[in-house]
Amino acid sequence: MNQHNVILIDQSEPSDIVICLQEIGIVNFKIAPTLDIDSDFSKIDLIIVDAQLADECLDLFDNTARPTLVTIAPKGISYDQFSFLAEEFDEVFIRPFDPYFVKLRLSNLLKTKPLTRTAWGQNKQDAHYKKLLDLSRDIILTVTNGVVTYANKTALNTLDISQGTLIGKRLSLIAHNDCAQFIEESLPELAETQDRLQVQFKGNRNDKIHALLTVTPIPEECPNTYLLQAIDHLEQKSALETLLQRERQYKSLVEMSSNLIFIVSDGVIIYANPSCEEKLNSNRQKGSLIGRPLASIVDIDYVSIIDGSLGELAEMNERLPLKIHSLDGTLLDVVLRVAHMNSELNETYLIEAVDVSKQKRSAEALLEREERLSGIVDNAPDAIISMDEQGNIESFNNSAVKIFGLSSDDAIHKNLLDLVRFENDPDNFTKNEEILLKDCSAREAVGLHISGKEINIDLSIKSMHFGEQKSYIAIIRDVTLQKRDHEELAFLANHDPLTKLPNSHFLLKTLERITEDKSETCVCCVLFITLERLNRVNDLFGHQMVDQVLGAVAIRLNETIGHNNIIGRWGGGKFVAILNELALEQSTKEICESIIATISQPFFIEDNEIVIGCKIGVSCYPMDCDNPSSLVKNAGMAAFAARQEENADYLFYTKAMEAEAEERDMLERELRLALENDQLQVYYQPKIDLSTGHIRGMEALIRWIHPDLGFISPAKFIPIAEETGQIITIGEWVLRRSCYDTQNWINQGASRHLKVAVNLSGRQLDEEKLPQTIQDILEETGLHPTNLELEVTESSLMRDIDQGMRILKSLRDLGITTAIDDFGTGYSSLSYLRRIPLDTLKIDQSFVRNLHVDPDDAAIARTIMDMADNMGLTVVAEGIEIEEHETFLQSIHCHIGQGYYYSKPVPPAEFDKLLTTFSPPKSLNNRRTGEDRRIQKDRRKP
Repeated sequence: MNQHNVILIDQSEPSDIVICLQEIGIVNFKIAPTLDIDSDFSKIDLIIVDAQLADECLDLFDNTARPTLVTIAPKGISYDQFSFLAEEFDEVFIRPFDPYFVKLRLSNLLKTKPLTRTAWGQNKQDAHYKKLLDLSRDIILTVTNGVVTYANKTALNTLDISQGTLIGKRLSLIAHNDCAQFIEESLPELAETQDRLQVQFKGNRNDKIHALLTVTPIPEECPNTYLLQAIDHLEQKSALETLLQRERQYKSLVEMSSNLIFIVSDGVIIYANPSCEEKLNSNRQKGSLIGRPLASIVDIDYVSIIDGSLGELAEMNERLPLKIHSLDGTLLDVVLRVAHMNSELNETYLIEAVDVSKQKRSAEALLEREERLSGIVDNAPDAIISMDEQGNIESFNNSAVKIFGLSSDDAIHKNLLDLVRFENDPDNFTKNEEILLKDCSAREAVGLHISGKEINIDLSIKSMHFGEQKSYIAIIRDVTLQKRDHEELAFLANHDPLTKLPNSHFLLKTLERITEDKSETCVCCVLFITLERLNRVNDLFGHQMVDQVLGAVAIRLNETIGHNNIIGRWGGGKFVAILNELALEQSTKEICESIIATISQPFFIEDNEIVIGCKIGVSCYPMDCDNPSSLVKNAGMAAFAARQEENADYLFYTKAMEAEAEERDMLERELRLALENDQLQVYYQPKIDLSTGHIRGMEALIRWIHPDLGFISPAKFIPIAEETGQIITIGEWVLRRSCYDTQNWINQGASRHLKVAVNLSGRQLDEEKLPQTIQDILEETGLHPTNLELEVTESSLMRDIDQGMRILKSLRDLGITTAIDDFGTGYSSLSYLRRIPLDTLKIDQSFVRNLHVDPDDAAIARTIMDMADNMGLTVVAEGIEIEEHETFLQSIHCHIGQGYYYSKPVPPAEFDKLLTTFSPPKSLNNRRTGEDRRIQKDRRKP
C-alpha cells in the first residue's frame, strides 16, 4: 500500500488517471474541481492538475518549496504550449495516454519522494495500529517505570491475570520467579543493545511461557517507557520448522517448475531454476546465467521496459509479454511476472517467465491457417454461407455478396429462406428446417437478389457438429449463365440461329412422328420453298443483307402459314413447311400462291428496296411416300423442277421428277470422266465484221458427245460443272484447246488478227491464280495475247465486283481483251460499267430476235450502241438469224455480228472451211448478193 498523499485537480472525467492511481496502490488521494488557495500543501506529495489550470497552479508555488507537479493536456496541444508545460512541470501526460506508461512514470516520481510527516487521518491510523497489535500472536506490552500500561489481546489471553487486570501491575509480578528479580532492571540495557533475552512468564494455566523478549524505547510517550515484544520460543521453533519445511517444498516446486524462475538483485541474476538452465543455456555451462544482468538475456526491443522498472512492474502485479534469448541467441516468447522479495538485499525480485513460444507459434500457425482458409472462402467462386440449426446466417463470403447483392453485415441473422426459393414452392410457404436444412448436393433453386431479380442457383447443404452444437454450410453456385447456355444449346439443337425457326433436325423429327401415325386421317404436305435472286442481293449488298432478308422472310412465312402449321429453315435460302391435315390439293395450292405473293412483295431494309422471289415444291404424305427424309427430298426435287420452268412458281412432286434427279446425278458422275475419256470437244461459231463481211474471230463453245447418250446440251451439264467445281478444270482445258486451234489457223494463213473468244465462269473468276494460268497457256501454245478475248457474264462478274475487276485488270495488263456477255439481261449499273476494264459488249440475242419488228428492242439496241461508242467499246450482236437483223444492225453501225445467219457452232475441221468461205475477197461478193448466207431457210438444221 502506498502512503503518499495525492490531490487530483481535473475538470474533465478523471476516471482514467484515478484507475492508474489505484493500480499503483495510492489510497490517500482527493479529487477536486479547482485549487483551494487556503489549503495546506505542506502535507501533499503529488498534485495532478488539468492543463487548463496550469498557470493557476504554478502561481501558488512561486518561489516556495512545492510538491511534485504533473499536468494532463488534451490531444492536439500546440508545440509551444507543450514546451512550456514540459519545462514547468515534472511530467506532462497527453490524453489519450497509455495507462501502463502513466503508472510506470508515477511510480518513479513517488519513489524519490519522502512521505510527509503527518498523513491524513492520523487518529484513524492509531486505531488501525491498535487493531494490528491485537491481531499479533506475540505478547506485546508497554511498560512505564516497571508498570504495565498496555497489553494486547494475546498478552491478556496467555499471561496470568488471576490477581486482576494486567494493566497497572509490576512487570516482575507476571515474570516467573527465575526472571522476576532482574527483568525490570534489564529493560534499559535491552532497549539500548537491541539484544533478545530469554525469559519466562507466568501463564494463565499455571505454566511457564518461554519467550524471547525484545525491548524498544518510546520516549515520546513518557520517560522510562518501553515497548516489549515477547515471542513464544516454542511456537517460534515450531513455526521455524514449518517455515523450513515450506521452504523445501517451495524450492522443490521452483526447481521442478517448467517455467523460468529467476531471482534478480540490483538487476543481476542471483538464482535461476533448472528450467532456465535447460532453455537458456543449451551448452549446460554451470553458473553461466548466474551473475549475468537480466537485461543481457532480454531482447533489445524490450530492454527499456524492464531496465530499472522491476519495482514498478512488481507493484502493478501485471503479466508482461516480451522476448528473451538463450545464450546461443535463440529467441523465446515469454510472459513475465515480477514480485518483491523480503530480503536484506537491495531491490531483490522474484521473476517468473512462462515460455509461450510453442503456444505463440501454434496460435500464429492457427491464425495463418484461419486467414488462409478465410481467404480461400472469401475468394471462392461459389457463395459459402454458414448457418445455425434454424437456418439463420452466421457468415457470408464475398461471392455470396456478389450473387445476392447483400453486404455481409446485412445478411447476418437473416434466414437462408429469405434468399432462396425452391422451384416447387413458388410462394415460399414451406419455411421449415425439415425442408431446407437437409444435406443435399446441387439442388436446383432460385436465388432472390436484393434488387428483386431471380437467379438460377445450385444449392448444396452439409451439416456439421462442433461439440453439441450443430451448424450447416450452404454452398451456392450461380448457374444462371450455364442454364441460359443450356437452354440456348437446347434451342439451337432444334432451331436455326439466324431465323429462330425450327431446323432440319426438328422438321425431320416432326415428320417422323407424323409418319408413325398409320391412321387414315393422318395427312400432311411438305412444302420446299427455294428463294430466288438471293445471289443478286449478296452481290449488291453483301451477306449481312442476305441474313436480314432471310430473317424478314421467316417472319412473313410465319405470319402467312405459321398458324397450325410448322415452318422451318432447311439451310441457305431454303425453307420447309409442314401443312397438317390438308387432304384437299386445292388448299395446298392456295397456301403456295399465298407464299409466293407474300415473298414477292418488296422488303425494305436499311433504306433499300429488296425484291426476291421463290419456287415451291410440294410432296404429300402418304400419297407420295411415307419416309420423312424422302418427303423432303421429293419436295426439293419438285422445287428444282419449278426453277427449270419459267412459268411454274410451284409444282407437285411426280415420279418423272425423280427420274430427272436421277439423270442429273448420273450426268454428274459421267461428267467427271468426260474429260478423261476425251468426250468433250470445242466448237467454234464465227464472228463477222458487219462492215466488211469477213471473219474477225470466233467464240469457243464446249460440247459433250457421250458414247451412249449422244449429244448432251451445255444447258444440262454446265450448271452441274459450276456446282461441283469441275468447271475450273474444264474451263482450263477449253482455254488451252482454243488457243492451240487459233494459233494453228494463224500458222496456216488465217489473218494474224484472228481472235478467239472464250467464256469464263464465275467460279474461274474467284481463282486468284487465273491470270498466271492464262499466261502459262499462251506461252505454251504460242498464241499472242491480242488474239484472245475472254467473255464474262454480268451475273458472274457482279458476284464479287472487286475480285472481278482485279482479275480483268490483270488480264488487260497481259494484253488480253475482255467482253461482257449477254449485256442488257443483267443488273450492272453504268457506274460499275465505267470502272470495269472492258473492251467489248455483246448484245444479248433476246434484244436482237425482234428488233426488226419491236420498236422497244430497236431502241435498246441503239442506246447500247451509242453508249458503247461513247465509251470506246466494240459491240457484238448475238443471235442474228435473218437478213433484216443484219440490215438494222448495220444501220446503227454495230461492229460485229454472230448467229445462225452466218453459221451454227461447228467443230474445228468445219471451221477451216468457214475461214475460206468468209475470206475477204469472197465476203465482198457475198455481201452484194447475199445468196450464200441464206441458201437454206431453216439454218438451225445441220
